[in-house]
Amino acid sequence: EVTKTAAVTVDVTEYITLNGKAMYLVTASGNFAEGQVAKYDGMSMFWSEKYNAYAYLVISADNLEAVKAEAAAKVKVAEGTSAGTVDYGGDVNGTGLTDVNDAQLTYDMYNTKYSSFDVVSMLKFLNADVSGDKKVNTADATAIVSLIK
Repeated sequence: EVTKTAAVTVDVTEYITLNGKAMYLVTASGNFAEGQVAKYDGMSMFWSEKYNAYAYLVISADNLEAVKAEAAAKVKVAEGTSAGTVDYGGDVNGTGLTDVNDAQLTYDMYNTKYSSFDVVSMLKFLNADVSGDKKVNTADATAIVSLIK
């Protein structure tokens, strides 16, 4: 009997700076067998075409190196389906329409109005990275305004 495990590459970057904490983007890439997805601590991750990887956000007061070590231990490949697909079309709030409200939500995100997933979901935070540069900042809000025009 042979047990195969998928080779997965885990990467972590700082996504948004919060008050006393940071939101980190964890990505997991590799060649996964059909029906296999990346999971973070047992939770299915979101698929990102721009990152060509599964994506998940972690809020932590720890530094980048500590979060990298934690992510390496918590990311596993298992049977399942992704938690959803990241949409880079500018519809951050998921209403089906790209408008000024999406730009405002993105602006509020990087200005730390929202610092948890209680009010704004993880998928909305992931959708806010319209530029696909693995962080949410003024470039994303500007890109959304450009899409509206």
